[in-house]
Amino acid sequence: MYKGVYLFSATAKSGKFSSVVGLLDALSEKSYKVAYFKPIVEKNDVDKINSLQSYFSLPESPEEMMGIFSGEVAKFLDKDKKNDLLDLIFEKYKNLEKKCDFVLVDGVSVVDWKTVLESFEFNKDIIHALSLPVVDIIDGEGETLESVEGILKSHEETFKGLHIERIFSIVNKVSQADLITRSAVVSMPFQKEMEMVSVEEIKEQLSAKIIYGEEFLGNAVGYFLVCAMQLDNMLSYLKEDNAALVVPFDRSDVLLGSVGISLSKTYPSIKALIISGKGEISENVKQVFNGLKIPFPILQVFDETYKVALQVKGIDASQGFWGIKRFDGIRAFFRQYVSSEQILGFFSKEVPLKRSPRIFLHELAELAKKRTRHIVLPEGAEPRILRAAESLLRRDLVKVTLLGEKKGILEKAKELGVDLKGVELLEPLSSPKFSAYCEEFYELRKSKGMTLEMTKTVMTDVNYYGTMMVYKGDADGMVSGAVHSTAETIRPALQIIKTTPDSPIISSVFIMCLDDRILVYGDCAVNPTPTAEQLACIAIDSEKTARRFGVDPRVALLSYSTGSSGSGEEVDKVKEALKIVRERAKDMVVDGPIQYDAAVSKEVGLQKMPGSKVAGNATVLIFPDLNTGNNTYKAVQRETNCLALGPVLQGLRKPVNDLSRGCSVEDIINTVLVTVAQCE
Repeated sequence: MYKGVYLFSATAKSGKFSSVVGLLDALSEKSYKVAYFKPIVEKNDVDKINSLQSYFSLPESPEEMMGIFSGEVAKFLDKDKKNDLLDLIFEKYKNLEKKCDFVLVDGVSVVDWKTVLESFEFNKDIIHALSLPVVDIIDGEGETLESVEGILKSHEETFKGLHIERIFSIVNKVSQADLITRSAVVSMPFQKEMEMVSVEEIKEQLSAKIIYGEEFLGNAVGYFLVCAMQLDNMLSYLKEDNAALVVPFDRSDVLLGSVGISLSKTYPSIKALIISGKGEISENVKQVFNGLKIPFPILQVFDETYKVALQVKGIDASQGFWGIKRFDGIRAFFRQYVSSEQILGFFSKEVPLKRSPRIFLHELAELAKKRTRHIVLPEGAEPRILRAAESLLRRDLVKVTLLGEKKGILEKAKELGVDLKGVELLEPLSSPKFSAYCEEFYELRKSKGMTLEMTKTVMTDVNYYGTMMVYKGDADGMVSGAVHSTAETIRPALQIIKTTPDSPIISSVFIMCLDDRILVYGDCAVNPTPTAEQLACIAIDSEKTARRFGVDPRVALLSYSTGSSGSGEEVDKVKEALKIVRERAKDMVVDGPIQYDAAVSKEVGLQKMPGSKVAGNATVLIFPDLNTGNNTYKAVQRETNCLALGPVLQGLRKPVNDLSRGCSVEDIINTVLVTVAQCE
């Protein structure tokens, strides 16, 4: 079953909140522990959220159901901190998800963000951040069956292009004759009562004073009529039932006439009288009112009539007070056209795992908190490393050791305003384990001509010292490369930690976190021109790495041709690598040679390599050489703006990972989290 769903609407008055009530009712009926979440909250949403919490006995507090108030959003956008905003929403959502069976997310509305474009962009970003499927809410008022079908098709194509899954659509306010009966679409007819607003809601939104008829505040109003004209003229405009009249305080004729109209069986019903203006009604009118049993409430707003007219024009039935009577009405109406079983049928499907970059990083952080591993960072005085270490400690993700001159590290930290409380600082040469490390390294390398005296020089190198810490179990993993080359990071690992028995080479992968899935690319950083044998090793190790990070591995050995369609030395190398892999890893899902498009596109894969378990479904992509791999990962990263984690080194007995010298603080933190995940 899905863990949550995002309600999307492209228009302001699509009936989305009524759909919220209907869906919560269906889910609650089956005793699911359901939560409601509003990512961006307007002030007038608070009463609705409180009412929802009370009416459905939702388990979490109203505060937990709210992301951030819209007034606060601008602060993030003005400072170009949209990612921080999305992180905040993501954390709030995940806290609810942990506690509940299902989270119903009430998406950003045009009402909240003024324009369709703004609200659509916010919705898209939040949907991708939360990695949620969508229920599409469509306003069908005034639309024909043909035009609704066009809207559905347009939305379907838009969602598909954005890699967003649409579970089903709810089309509200269609005519009874145009109800749609087909799979993945629920339609509701227009019902005037659903668009009406209670007098109590009007009172709340206008901050009005109640003068008479408090017992009639539950009256439902369908429209407003401003009556600044003579009574006879006003009567010609009163055409329908359920009117609320806005009357200036000094129009005694209309005030008294409205009471007479309400007693007539030949005129439409009046549901409320709203007195406008900054004066009081006359004593004579009050005396008449006091002697009558008036069948509607009378409110007063002490403001100019034209201002009150503008206010009532903006009153929306989806805003304001939400009481039990209204919720009961919506539930009953919703149940007429869709059953709980039908709704649960939509949500109870087998769900493919979708992991946005934020979800993937969240999983890594949660794993790190559970494992509490010890990571050594050799480049201790580098500002980015210091900031990353502070963040890691503050979030209680790992234990950190920084290598380098203590005085220099502390001075740089003070200069940057970085708090290193809880971080271990080590100078290799003055470390109590320096001599023991030198002796250990001598034993490992004496056959290569290393002398004990030489080891003392080598072991002062922070990368060698850090690698020895990992080898001896004094640290669980190492991350370096912010100021050192890849060779300077890998060479000590090869000499000290060495490769695993079944991995004759070190290779690397990049974990490519796209909006809707995780892919593993190898080798994009270490081996320039791998042989067929090495390519097979890279494929096998990449498959293991994918499993370690929760990716279901379907391995594609890439080439410039697919299947038997091409030939040549490079294609033959890939074919030989495939043969080796299948001999050594019989249970591995692997295929090749295959082109990139056939590997990742279902349509192309079916056409070019029908019957393949990998074609169109590949999650691990093995490039034939470093030139192809490195350029491809960078092209995908730049063009899609995806998160690329790596290079993640594989084939070593213990984890050591390399940073790019252009890495950011976030890159360092992410690489540390990846390293923790590699620890046994």
